[in-house]
Amino acid sequence: DFVDLTILRLELSGQRRETAEATRWLDDAERDVLSLWWLETTGELTRAELADALGLSSQHAAVRVQRVKNQLDIGRAVVRALAAEPPCPYL
Repeated sequence: DFVDLTILRLELSGQRRETAEATRWLDDAERDVLSLWWLETTGELTRAELADALGLSSQHAAVRVQRVKNQLDIGRAVVRALAAEPPCPYL
């Protein structure tokens, strides 16, 4: 139904914004890995091409991608904590 679809789109929009803000907590090298992983996710690159772009083995590239995804999750948690209402008095 229209209302449910609108709510879903707003939630996804919020998640996109949160993710974009969370990338600020990544360093340049992590952002590079994230960009390559996104290209892999969308089918623009293979894992082998991602690994080659990083100058790593496929296994090491997989570890780097997982670490960056974990850092992104931490960044998203920070973004949520900073945006919380009422604000956390310890931040």
